[in-house]
Amino acid sequence: MSTDLSYKEKFVLQVQRLRDANLSKAEFDVHFLAKVIEEIQNEHQEINIETPKNTSSVDGGNFK
Repeated sequence: MSTDLSYKEKFVLQVQRLRDANLSKAEFDVHFLAKVIEEIQNEHQEINIETPKNTSSVDGGNFK
């Protein structure tokens, strides 16, 4: 049995640490966030929940 944390668990842990440190802003690597999203989508597919399809619209967010 593996004791490694999933990307989603790592993300939740990091957000909790940021909250505890009372930080209002943080940066996450795009590759890391893509892995978190992939895990969440896989979980939704396993329990037969439809996830919205990606669109080409942009919401004006900033990426580095």
